[in-house]
Amino acid sequence: LRLRLNGRAGIYEGVDPLAFPSFCLGADGWVAGPGNMIPELAVEMWRRVGAGDLEAARRLGAGE
Repeated sequence: LRLRLNGRAGIYEGVDPLAFPSFCLGADGWVAGPGNMIPELAVEMWRRVGAGDLEAARRLGAGE
């Protein structure tokens, strides 16, 4: 999708258990209930993936 759309649209994920792997694959964001209930954890997971700290991001996504 990213190659076909050539930056014309963002890619967002909406299945809660897939947030972490989707971020790792380059999703632009996450549209899901937990992100609205616990935004600080959702933002922290996003930041850690962006910083390359995948283990810490995985733990956040798993609720550890």
